Amino acid sequence: MLSNAASAGLVPPGSGTALPGYDPPTMTDHARLLSVNVGLPRDIEWKGRTVHTAIWKDPVPGRRRVNRLNLAGDGQVDLSGHGGEQSAVFFYQIE
Repeated sequence: MLSNAASAGLVPPGSGTALPGYDPPTMTDHARLLSVNVGLPRDIEWKGRTVHTAIWKDPVPGRRRVNRLNLAGDGQVDLSGHGGEQSAVFFYQIE
């Protein structure tokens, strides 16, 4: 059976030891999800004109389905740079 480091490809095959400087994760090193935020596009007044934006995202309770293009209840205005198959989910690391 492979260790976590080996299964993650961080141990040279057959060596049984981690790479120098690698500190394998422990059971207390789990990532923790603090919130899921979604928002739909809306019109706002900005510098004397109406702008269509989805910049504001609010935390939602419970689970959200991750679809091919975005999260359920979420929307994007500029689809050339937001949302889509390669960027439907974005996260920030706290630490």
